[in-house]
Amino acid sequence: MKQLIRFQLYHFRRMIPWNFQPIISDAINHQVFIKLLGSGGGGFLLAFAENEKILKGWSDRQKIQMEMVV
Repeated sequence: MKQLIRFQLYHFRRMIPWNFQPIISDAINHQVFIKLLGSGGGGFLLAFAENEKILKGWSDRQKIQMEMVV
């Protein structure tokens, strides 16, 4: 997952909204992997982590509200 996200950030940076770029980069450093899905402005972010605690800790620090699906 980490390789996919890094590939996406490097090769598709122009397609990732500028305000999402630092969030996605920061997430990688905290073992949270965010995949941008969809296109044309109608997409969404899908976050993956090894466990719920990691994801919740990161989202709390970023002040991002998430819907958890386990």
